[in-house]
Amino acid sequence: MAQFKQYKLGFDRMFHVGEVKDDAARVQESAIEAQQAAIAAIKPGVLAQDVAAAANAVYEARGYETSYHTGRSIGVAYLEAPELKAGDMTVLQAGMTFAVDGGISIDGVTAGRIGDSVVVTETGFEYITNYPRELLVTDA
Repeated sequence: MAQFKQYKLGFDRMFHVGEVKDDAARVQESAIEAQQAAIAAIKPGVLAQDVAAAANAVYEARGYETSYHTGRSIGVAYLEAPELKAGDMTVLQAGMTFAVDGGISIDGVTAGRIGDSVVVTETGFEYITNYPRELLVTDA
């Protein structure tokens, strides 16, 4: 989580050092795909739970369990309402800001994580954070 003044932005990137195993690559790519599906669903008039449903559909199609939530509002607390999760009927409006996450954990095996912050615009969304949204591998 990045912090700007007192505000807690969402920003996560996972790096693989050296080689990345096929299973780990699939998990990370699925997390990225789920996060991007959620972000693509963001626009005024959409329900918060529908943004989460877009990510959850990717997890399910790839054979992974869905996460607790796909994101949260940006504010001064760690968890701000509204949240991008099942059951949150908040209608998104221009000017709202969210941390939008993709995440998969396979206990004792691997995990995939990505997170960005966005603002809802009149026509969709804009990124607040800007860093590549792809499988990242660095030398050892």
